[in-house]
Amino acid sequence: MPGIGRLTAAALAAAQAAQQSSSYTGVFNGDGLRVSSNIRRQTAVIYDVLSEGPIEGLVDGPSSIRLNDNPVANTVNTQMFTSSRSVDVSYNHSTGVVTDNTQLIFSNKATTDGEREILIEGGKKRTTGTIDVIAGNNIVSSSNTSFFEASDVEAPRKLQAMLRIDGAGRDGGQLIVPITTFLTSPATGTSQVRVEIPPMTTVSNTNAYIDYVAPVTSFSGHTATITAGGVTVANTAAVLSNPTRSVTAKPTYNYQNFGFAFRTGTREQPYLPTPTGIGSASVAFNVSNGNLDTDSSSGMPAPSNFFSNQPSEYTGSPLIITSDQMGVGNAPEIDAVKVTIQFPSLLSQKENGKKGDGYAEYRIQFGYSRDGGNSFTDVVKVGRKTISTSTSRYDSNGKTKDPSSGMITAETQQPFNKVFTLDVSRYQPFDKYRITIQRISPVNGKENKWQQTNAGVVKQIENIITDKLTYPYSAYAAVVVDAEDFSQVPKRGYKIRGLKVKVPTNYFPRDEIEPSTGLRRASAAYTRNVTSGATESSVQDWDGNFRGDKKTFSSPTHANHEPVYTNNPIWIFYDLLTNQRYGLGKYIDEDFDFAKIDKYTLFQLAKYCDELVPDGKGGTEPRFTCNLYIQKDNSAMKMLQNLATTVRSMLVWYNGEVTLGSNIQKGSVYTFTKGNVVDGIFSYAGSANRFRNNQIAVSWNDPDDGYKQAVEVVEDHNEIARVGKFRRKNITAYGCTSRGQAQRLGRYHLVTEKTEQETVSFNTGINAAILRPGDVIDIQDPDLRDIVASGRVTTSASSTTTIIRTDRDLTSYLNNTDSFKLNLIYPSGGAYLTQPLATINSTNYVQGDLILLDEDGAAIDTHAKAANLKDDSGAVVQTSWSEDVRIETQAVSSFNASSVTVSSAFSSAPDGEVIYTISGKSAATGNDVAGSLKQYIVNSVSPGDEGIYAITATEYNVNKYDEVDRGWVEPTVPEIARRPKRDEQVPGVTGLTASVVPSGDGQEEQDEFGITSYDVIVNWTLPKSTRTDDEGNVLDDVYEHLAGFNIQHNIKIQNEDFNEKDFTTVASNQISTGTYTIRNVVPGNGYIVRVQTVNTQGFTSGWEQREFDFPGTMINPFGAGVLGGGLNGGIQKGGSLTATVDINSSTGAITLSNNTYVFTPPSGVSAKIITNGGSATITETSFSNLSNGEEALLLMDYSDSSDCLKGLKLVTDTTATEPSTSTKYNYQFLARLGESNNDLVAASGTVSSTAGSPEVTGSSTSFTSDFTVGDVIAFQSAGTNRFMGTVSHIETDTSLVLDRGIPHTYSGVSVHKQGFDIDALRDSILGVVKKASGTFTYEPFTNKLKIDKPAEIGDNTVTSAIIVQNSIGSVQIASDAIDASMIQAGTITNAEIAAGTIGTASIAANSIVASQLTANAIGAFTVSANSITAIELKSGEIESVHIAANAIDGTLIAGNAIGNSEIAINSVNGLIIADGAIDAAGKLASGIISGAKLADNAINDSRIVAANTIDNSMIATNSINALLIAGNAITSSEVKANSITAAAVVAGTITNSEIAGNTINSAVIQAGAVGEPQIGANAITSAKIAANAVELAEIKSNSITAASILSGSIDTASIAANAITNARISSTDQLTLTVTGGTTGGWTLSSTKLSSSKIDIDNGNERILIKDA
Repeated sequence: MPGIGRLTAAALAAAQAAQQSSSYTGVFNGDGLRVSSNIRRQTAVIYDVLSEGPIEGLVDGPSSIRLNDNPVANTVNTQMFTSSRSVDVSYNHSTGVVTDNTQLIFSNKATTDGEREILIEGGKKRTTGTIDVIAGNNIVSSSNTSFFEASDVEAPRKLQAMLRIDGAGRDGGQLIVPITTFLTSPATGTSQVRVEIPPMTTVSNTNAYIDYVAPVTSFSGHTATITAGGVTVANTAAVLSNPTRSVTAKPTYNYQNFGFAFRTGTREQPYLPTPTGIGSASVAFNVSNGNLDTDSSSGMPAPSNFFSNQPSEYTGSPLIITSDQMGVGNAPEIDAVKVTIQFPSLLSQKENGKKGDGYAEYRIQFGYSRDGGNSFTDVVKVGRKTISTSTSRYDSNGKTKDPSSGMITAETQQPFNKVFTLDVSRYQPFDKYRITIQRISPVNGKENKWQQTNAGVVKQIENIITDKLTYPYSAYAAVVVDAEDFSQVPKRGYKIRGLKVKVPTNYFPRDEIEPSTGLRRASAAYTRNVTSGATESSVQDWDGNFRGDKKTFSSPTHANHEPVYTNNPIWIFYDLLTNQRYGLGKYIDEDFDFAKIDKYTLFQLAKYCDELVPDGKGGTEPRFTCNLYIQKDNSAMKMLQNLATTVRSMLVWYNGEVTLGSNIQKGSVYTFTKGNVVDGIFSYAGSANRFRNNQIAVSWNDPDDGYKQAVEVVEDHNEIARVGKFRRKNITAYGCTSRGQAQRLGRYHLVTEKTEQETVSFNTGINAAILRPGDVIDIQDPDLRDIVASGRVTTSASSTTTIIRTDRDLTSYLNNTDSFKLNLIYPSGGAYLTQPLATINSTNYVQGDLILLDEDGAAIDTHAKAANLKDDSGAVVQTSWSEDVRIETQAVSSFNASSVTVSSAFSSAPDGEVIYTISGKSAATGNDVAGSLKQYIVNSVSPGDEGIYAITATEYNVNKYDEVDRGWVEPTVPEIARRPKRDEQVPGVTGLTASVVPSGDGQEEQDEFGITSYDVIVNWTLPKSTRTDDEGNVLDDVYEHLAGFNIQHNIKIQNEDFNEKDFTTVASNQISTGTYTIRNVVPGNGYIVRVQTVNTQGFTSGWEQREFDFPGTMINPFGAGVLGGGLNGGIQKGGSLTATVDINSSTGAITLSNNTYVFTPPSGVSAKIITNGGSATITETSFSNLSNGEEALLLMDYSDSSDCLKGLKLVTDTTATEPSTSTKYNYQFLARLGESNNDLVAASGTVSSTAGSPEVTGSSTSFTSDFTVGDVIAFQSAGTNRFMGTVSHIETDTSLVLDRGIPHTYSGVSVHKQGFDIDALRDSILGVVKKASGTFTYEPFTNKLKIDKPAEIGDNTVTSAIIVQNSIGSVQIASDAIDASMIQAGTITNAEIAAGTIGTASIAANSIVASQLTANAIGAFTVSANSITAIELKSGEIESVHIAANAIDGTLIAGNAIGNSEIAINSVNGLIIADGAIDAAGKLASGIISGAKLADNAINDSRIVAANTIDNSMIATNSINALLIAGNAITSSEVKANSITAAAVVAGTITNSEIAGNTINSAVIQAGAVGEPQIGANAITSAKIAANAVELAEIKSNSITAASILSGSIDTASIAANAITNARISSTDQLTLTVTGGTTGGWTLSSTKLSSSKIDIDNGNERILIKDA
């Protein structure tokens, strides 16, 4: 985590200016509804606590979230589809134009990305001085009675309009909160609203603003136009939403159904809504009566308008369930309601077995009450708000044409749940509520021959309470993942920018967003105005205050109120020192005054950290950064010490302050000689070479490897060669995520061990109290070289600023050849240059020089001045500060035995006894003169007894820092030899196309034409990358880390479940070619295929997507019966033609023999009659343009009635060339003979395209009218740059997609189409014309010249006008041809009905009444099982004689009686009368009129030609007699309704097979005509017997058995007195009787007891007593 994060979670380090109030993607729509897909899989919601807050947020939005280390989104996609904010826009409410003055958020945005919204802060309305609020009360009042309106309560949407109240927030800041309820204005004369979060500060007469949110209609440069409204505002902020993406749009994420939310850990952060209706508590209610019929009140048109077979399905009632019924005791706390509807299956099936989509439509309303349930306000949450009764709003099968969230569509035989989650929190407060569910579409209805299987059951309603906990100061994330993508919970990683901390007021950290540009800073800057926060043009002095210091800057509106994110380790260190919550603030800075912290030393070190140094990769980076994730509690001291090591420092408590002693470039602050060292003794120690390390292994965290620990090895190759072995030292780079920084740390250790081998120790007096670790000191030890070059300024004579009186003669050491400097100690603070060079106040300084005057010539006499020092150009100057002492140095100009004169004056004349030292450089060698000072850096200062301090210091080499910071270059590794980097963009595929082709793979059983099915071939260009090989050559080739591809599609596959919103995902490891085949596809429109790259690490690219269509018209069922047409595909050949084709062998003229003829295509579509209306173009065409050796095709253009005969030629374009290989394309396509430019004509407009892409963009084009899917399209009229392809999808008039990638880049070129259209199902090639040696020949493909069989006569061709009267005899009428509609009423009498003809199926329900039954006609043989019910029995008619032995058992008698309501319908059947035997409508079943009724050979086919050829226009009136009609040729469709009278029916001809079901009713049956011989076994069912029709006379003795009576059908009224005896009751069954008392059959009954001689059954005492025999 860049910066620092705290708390627990398996997260990675580092974040973006993530929206603190960002919410789940796709939780609820604008209506507060979330609809699940057809659920068969599980979805998991995972919460991760990431850090102490507040943090800045995700680095790159959702692309910074990783699941199993793979980013969930492509960076390019997320940059395009994430919301963005501008701090400075102007809005004109009259025009709706929004101008972004930062010129950022509208760049590269387009409405084609999807629908976006813009929120204008304060853009809806404003009021000044009218608002009153009370802290803790969520009622907001305005004295402006018209300010608040009901429309201010907006439904949730992508961007939520807020109410902004000045001074009502925390610490008097602005309160920003949504409005939840509009309240009626009270009598006080104010308007009021209720807000979601109560104000935090009481304020009166303040200002308020309401945001304006509207959809974007267009983008143009740095402006956007929205729906006009609101008020005009200038210099306000605005937010542009991410675009709404349809289910068919290219996915933003790499996973199905992924969603996320993020909170940055602010104190007032909003709670995180739980996704998909998951809450902290819920009340589930299982619905017991969830089978809903269609609601008759829904307003749907009557079923008869849709040809429904089940009108009774439109009589249902809505399901209404209240919160009380569901057991919800805390209704006001319910935030969401989840309704689950279960489907066993959902599909439709046609009569021919073809399957299709099933659909079901529901409407769900939420009704809330605020008066205890006395009244409810219902809101439609699912489905259409209104239901149209106009059939124009529906398809012919009853499916609505209107979009509806309540429409459920799928084709599946598998059970699934559909879940609707309703957000009801917006309607709070309420005290009761109810859910109303209506079924709109019919249940299992049959519409237009499609049988729906669409029954659904409302299974459960879950009432959800969300906890709404905000978790202040906790940054956390939630992700939604789907079992479609993960078999188990994936590992999560988050790349975030971490904790916001206090930083100096003049400081802009690296990565902070620049308000004026909206871009992140590439480097830190000290140009911030300390008061306003504005960016200044020059470096600003720091005033010692901190951004984020809320004690100093208490107003939330102050520019310095909020902390800021940084990964500068010094300010992270400072945050841990001062933070009261998780740091040491309570101990070190309890007064919030920073008095115990050396903040200016930290400020100087922070600038040292920010200084840019080479990164080893050709760029620069800050010298030190700290990207640290603290996952557990640590000792504060240990944490601070570890952080100090990041900047080569150590924690020091000095002079009552916490500070850092750093090992960086600096100057000496004090000098030690024998004169100020106890006993004049310096003790030296050194390290032997054999113990020095020559290899440093630095552990750091590599961001390219998921921030896993890596080891950077730094070696001293010369030392390794010298000693012949490795001496390795392992160290850890704390918080390091840069290889360059790790390398610098390793080099620092190597160089230090090599150059700083000596350590000195000595004791000194109180003067050591001014030193601290990290200070540089000078030591002049005469004992080393026996040279004295130091002493004290004498007191015997006064010194001046230029003449220094010494305590000894230095002439033996000084000379006029070498260069010498005199160094004096002054008891004042001083600033030392720590950078290589600087020019300050026109004086040039080098590293280590003391700087006494600032850029303005003023004395640098405080730490603050030293910290703010600038050079003459205004740039920051890096310095160190010595608080109490300094060393001034001046060049020696002359000397004598008692004094030394310097060339420039010291700042003041030195006091006596001040230590002086002499240092010099040899003029000959440039090295130090013997006896010169030597620099050491203090390691420790330890106070002892009697004011004695022990000092330890190490040899100091100031030159090592440049060697450490510069010179390293990262070794070059060929990209092909390294693994892919973690944050490296995986290249996606290009040129994605989808083509539909016949399968023909021979793997399945083929039809007669060799075609099994159709496949979709998906092709793409392999992803490429630019890289270097091992020789440094630049390569642009296939992506070197390619491992495979993921392919998604929503294509319907034969015999597989299908839901157009669900995508199937498959993986392919084929990397040599970019192709994949989807087999056995079914025609459909709006198909989508997607492909993404997968690399060797498992990381994926974004999706490339292609939409295409596969219309049914593209199917050609005549596989081998086609002729190849090149780009045009195959065209069917043959068919039937009722005219001969003649050709003039000399001229090539084609002539048809008849002026009127019939053409029937081979595909089986209806025949077409072509009549010469005076035009020869339908009977003639010419092939005279053919050359010798050529051939052409004679096309029958089915749709062109005026010019149906066309000569076509397969032409080849031999000029178009592939640009990269110069290979000829040799495009082949069909063209009409004699047309110019090979029959390619210009289409409207011009087109442009990108090389490799199949997408075409038009200008002034009309693609939707010029082309259809499957058409040939050509770019440019001719030439080498021409390209031709086939249209696979048309999106708009200016956008279409081809079936292949376009190799050229086109811009504004002409576009061409073919001069004719080909209908693959109707057009056909009649024959081929060839020319050889000047002679034309014709080879026909048509298969008939005459009619050989009835099937060749077209549908509806033979009418009554053509048939001679009395020509149709029994021979001409086919079996089952005459139905009831053809027989005149009253025509069929006894004479026409053959004996034994009327069977069960012929008798209609309730047709047999008592008058039709003869005495004893009903016997046991004639009554079917369960047929006699109470309806058929006359009261008291059943006596004992009629009941067979053992006929009545316990199952036949219901409780309390035997009632007629207990006898089920359809219970009486038999051999004689069966279901469907008699139809009240009077229709006859198939086969009633047999062939015997027609004269033999009345109709024959000797004169009939090709199939479906003859229609009524060709047959004269009365010209077809009996001799012309073949046997069985007349079917039911040829006989006119009511045409057959009794006279036409031969006596005895009509038998049972000729009478349709339910045709014989009571009106047709003569009284007494039906006796037992006429009634078949089990023929009489309940449906055939009229109520009260069965009397005593009709029942034969012992004929009623148990099998004849439906369970529970005999009631008291049906049984005669004493009719039931022991003999009539089954001895093997149980009998349940309810009696009031009495004796029967040896049993004595009372209300509680049943007794016999052997057993008592005592219900009252609950016992059974068996008596002793």
